[in-house]
Amino acid sequence: MKQIIYSILQYRHSLLRDETFNIGIAFYLPEIDNKVIFFSSPKVSILQNIYADIDFETLTNYLKYIQFNIDNHKIEQQSAIPFDLNFKLYLKKFVLLEDSTVLQFTDPVIISNVDNSEPLEIVKNYIKILLSFKDNDEFTQLKNILYC
Repeated sequence: MKQIIYSILQYRHSLLRDETFNIGIAFYLPEIDNKVIFFSSPKVSILQNIYADIDFETLTNYLKYIQFNIDNHKIEQQSAIPFDLNFKLYLKKFVLLEDSTVLQFTDPVIISNVDNSEPLEIVKNYIKILLSFKDNDEFTQLKNILYC
């Protein structure tokens, strides 16, 4: 049974409020050469309408920083560590240090691909649900990333 693991990047404007926005998602595909891919929501700019004091330039720079780190640090699977824990450690060590800032990755979630669906279709559906992507050019990009 194949697995896909994901973790959602959430934005929390104030640590005093329990209000978060899903602004990105990272997928780990251990069966496809330990590939990690990251997508940020195309609707992240809506946060400027919600929070007048948001430093949007810094936020977009962080999203670029996360993408850069994922592109430049390959995940190494260690046989004694479950995939989801290994992914969590990878995100903390190489992608975005965990602290009490406004950006946090959620604990990884495992998707069991019991019917052996194409990973592209599974990832597409989760992106639509969790980030409100529309079915257009982003998925051509996704296909190129998964199968290059």
